Amino acid sequence: MRSRGNPQDLIERGGATPKELERLHGRLIWFGSFIYGRMLNRLVKEVSNMARSRGKLPAFDEGFRGVLRRLMAAVQDSKPVAISRSLCHTWIIFTDGAYEPGSQQPATFGAVLVSPSGTPIEMFGEQAPTTLLDDFLQESQHPIYEMEVLSVVVASWS
Repeated sequence: MRSRGNPQDLIERGGATPKELERLHGRLIWFGSFIYGRMLNRLVKEVSNMARSRGKLPAFDEGFRGVLRRLMAAVQDSKPVAISRSLCHTWIIFTDGAYEPGSQQPATFGAVLVSPSGTPIEMFGEQAPTTLLDDFLQESQHPIYEMEVLSVVVASWS
């Protein structure tokens, strides 16, 4: 069963709410951090532009359906990131931030530190303080990027 809001579902429906497109955009940004390529960045920008359109349910023209098809192909053709001993002495920090307005914990951030052997060593996950979230919301309606950066900043301090 496909989840509501995946590209194939959106193509079949021929439209989406801005929130569905924002959710797809966020997932693509996260996914894109694991692969290299300008093509994905250009396609993700098209999703972002469509999410900002004025209508509540933007209708997709054939051009945007093509964007979604190319995104699906890029995701399906990509290889997963492998964490292995071949990374020698490299420590890796995976970070993530989230903003889900209306939930009990609308703004969260966290990170996981992985040793060169691939073992998770330390991690944290926190809810953003209300005062900080209020500051972010003065500058942005959907401060997901701020939450993503916050996780990197806090991970570097730890």
